[in-house]
Amino acid sequence: MTAAVLTGAGSGTPLSWQTEIAHRLPYGYTRYAELTMRAPYVDVPAMLLEVDRVKEPVDVLVDKARRYTEWFELLAPKADKVKAHAAGHHGAAVHDFRLWARIYPATGREGYVPVAFVFTGRTKAQRASRMPRLEQAARSYFAGTQYAGGDITAVDFHQALPVAAFGGGADVRGEVAQVFSAGPAVGRVHGLDHFVGDVTGAQFPHRPTLGDSPR
Repeated sequence: MTAAVLTGAGSGTPLSWQTEIAHRLPYGYTRYAELTMRAPYVDVPAMLLEVDRVKEPVDVLVDKARRYTEWFELLAPKADKVKAHAAGHHGAAVHDFRLWARIYPATGREGYVPVAFVFTGRTKAQRASRMPRLEQAARSYFAGTQYAGGDITAVDFHQALPVAAFGGGADVRGEVAQVFSAGPAVGRVHGLDHFVGDVTGAQFPHRPTLGDSPR
């Protein structure tokens, strides 16, 4: 249903969406993305979506963020571990050694593929209350790390997970979302396509909505 709503709102086509895509971890666990989006004709890279009907504990959602982070950190087959370790100190260079970067299309920007949590069902207040709880509990996976050196105030987001949460039920295009982390793009955006644009630089064909307003 979520994929159908997004397609109807102009985010991709029916062929853009796949369900239950496996992300295998080396210790025998597999994280299945409930929805994965590919839309090459508008230059949109992969995006992973988790649909929550406000029935699972927030800890379960945090665990999903952890599993995705672990998967993004996996080295590609035959990758040089020594060079990969050294590249980890030079920002985006580390991604050349990662498995995910050889599976998903390039975003054109530094950092991991974005993950969106879409809350459906229950009441609007219950859906909205999940966002700050998830933000607080999963902070370690999206907040980035401080650069070394006492005079540097910037934050390194190269290995942080870009995360957004939508509390608008089925209308995930026009609904305001809370973007927890997308490098500098932290704040609130209107709609899933705007989130992807902020994180990856990709542009959807624009359709003005009542939700259009400055961030």
